[in-house]
Amino acid sequence: MTDTDTDLGDDTDTGVDGVEQRQLALFDTWSAELVDRLDDPTVKRTIVTYLRWGQQRRLARAVVTDTLAPWSTLAARQQTLRAVEFLTWITDQQLGLDAVDQHVIDAWFAHGTTTRIHTRHFLVWAQQQRLIGRHLRFPIITPSTGNPMPASARDALAARLVDDATLTSDVRVAGLLVALYAQPVSRISRLQRRHIITTGPALRLALGPDPIEPVEPLAALLADLAAMLAGPDDWLFPSPRTGQPISPKTLGERLLRHGVGRAARIAALHHLIEHVPAPVLADLIGYNLQRAGYQVIKAHDGLAGTELALRERPDLILLDLMLPDLSGTEVCRRLRRQESTRHVPVLMLTAKGEEVDRVVGFEVGADDYVVKPFSPRELVLRVDAILRR
Repeated sequence: MTDTDTDLGDDTDTGVDGVEQRQLALFDTWSAELVDRLDDPTVKRTIVTYLRWGQQRRLARAVVTDTLAPWSTLAARQQTLRAVEFLTWITDQQLGLDAVDQHVIDAWFAHGTTTRIHTRHFLVWAQQQRLIGRHLRFPIITPSTGNPMPASARDALAARLVDDATLTSDVRVAGLLVALYAQPVSRISRLQRRHIITTGPALRLALGPDPIEPVEPLAALLADLAAMLAGPDDWLFPSPRTGQPISPKTLGERLLRHGVGRAARIAALHHLIEHVPAPVLADLIGYNLQRAGYQVIKAHDGLAGTELALRERPDLILLDLMLPDLSGTEVCRRLRRQESTRHVPVLMLTAKGEEVDRVVGFEVGADDYVVKPFSPRELVLRVDAILRR
């Protein structure tokens, strides 16, 4: 096989089927066709590597963690096309990736269409692969998150979804998943019977790698839905088309007619972030940082986090003050004692806003402090600012 041969296969067995399998298959076909159209061998070689390790592996991981959204492959296509444009642009200037400096980056983003912002994913990946300088900085994607529903209105909405027996069970279940657990309609629409786990003392719902125990009466409503389904692959929210899930757009419009919209989900996110356990917070933060182009590794407790930081030596550490074993301050203290992590920036996260907590964090070596709840945009901006130092 030559350097420019197309090899986009993945040896990983993800266990995908149905809608997700078709979604990934379409992306693989599109990727192969794109590569075949590339003439420059250097551009082709770089894009093949980026597709395999920067996109296809990420999409396969999203399937395993049950976070593959309907638009995930569309975003991957956009990012890949912008990567091709950037590589072609620097090639026309007789530059290679190793010659890219901040002046080149600034010139790229200062001209052309606004879609060039999607080049960021490729550029961050190229940094991680040591293809371009680690000191380079890029604009960040900061979409508006909107305003949350007042806490009292969210509580009233949840109470109505619980008590109003005139609402259909699917609206009540989907609405409560949004209002209580901040689940996006894209994920809710793809829930299947197999995601409801009825073995054991309590019903559980697999919304990610770690199933949750839904509060009552949501658990009872889920049990009723599960009882009406025959097989494990049946959709909880089916489309009129046989064998297909309801589209996120249709489900979102149905919920909006009952007052369950974006503001309710943002309010739920704020509530969860303020009270969320460290493992869940790590998943939420990781998702938003990955969207901004950062590579994220996660640990769900203090001991595992300390070992992971010492082994991987990350560029920045996000550290929750309230962990299930060691406190965040103790983790920070241990990391500062080790030569390999002594100078790694630490950004502490906590629901405690009192001055004494901030002082303790700074005394043990934290570089900055974010009080929950915070917006994803604020966190990404804070991370980017720290890494610029």
